[in-house]
Amino acid sequence: MPKGSRIQKPTIRKILIEARRSERAPKSRMDMYSRVIWKRSARVRSQLRYGWKFLETFDDHTLVDRGHHAVSIRAEMKAGFFESPIAVKLTNGLSDIGEIKLGFKEKEVVVEAVQGLSRNLEFIDETSRELGEPWPNALLKVIESHAKKTGYSTVRIRKAETLYYYRLPLTGKKDKEKAVRGIRWDMRNFYSKVAKGAGYTEEARYYVKHLK
Repeated sequence: MPKGSRIQKPTIRKILIEARRSERAPKSRMDMYSRVIWKRSARVRSQLRYGWKFLETFDDHTLVDRGHHAVSIRAEMKAGFFESPIAVKLTNGLSDIGEIKLGFKEKEVVVEAVQGLSRNLEFIDETSRELGEPWPNALLKVIESHAKKTGYSTVRIRKAETLYYYRLPLTGKKDKEKAVRGIRWDMRNFYSKVAKGAGYTEEARYYVKHLK
């Protein structure tokens, strides 16, 4: 798989150290960070301790190359928000499609959240057709492949029910109770389809795949 530029090691460390500082902020400063920290499921200390080998060696990947003068579909590492300060993002040309936010345990990569970034459903479907599978599964393969190369034995995907936005979904609709039920059903269905389509099995609060 063709590779592109790597996010430099100091940049990743800077992102994580700043995130760690925000977690340790004194109460007088908590207001400016609390909206992020309360929604964060990844632990920055674990990312620094267990994720460094994965993070420092991750290269951008071209999944679909349309030629020298054409835009490509790429996977690249970036700063994340809310659930994790680190994410792998899928782009189609200049447009963001979606991202997978990462956490780490010893010998394990944890998918903290899968998030779509485009509201253009037709464009998302077109991207998935070019990839030959739904975009989250294509991006997940990139993560699994790199995890295996860097010595991780397992990838875990959090179940929808464990996520902040499942417990407290955002809805501006009048029939809030019905809207919440719909959001939660969509989230459960989405995470289940992604995980089972990639060969993961259910284990308590996660979908799990042991890398061979």
